Amino acid sequence: MPVTSSSLTWPDYAVLAIALGVLLTIGFVLSREQRDTVDFFLARRRVPWWAACLSFLATAISAVTILSAGPAEPPPRPRLCCPSRGRGW
Repeated sequence: MPVTSSSLTWPDYAVLAIALGVLLTIGFVLSREQRDTVDFFLARRRVPWWAACLSFLATAISAVTILSAGPAEPPPRPRLCCPSRGRGW
């Protein structure tokens, strides 16, 4: 399949700019509610138990997926160590 170069058009840049603006606005608005690191890391301990469990489960599944996914192709078979390099013992 040939690789073709493509460039972004002005609607692509417009969507990216709007998305960046929305994300920055959300960040600035919500950052006013945080007073210290307890707010940032522990949410003032107001997270319901089911949300904490789902977060833990999603993190565990993600880690297992990354660790259990093998390489795209199997590694080459190891050659047996032979001093004569295949000409017999």
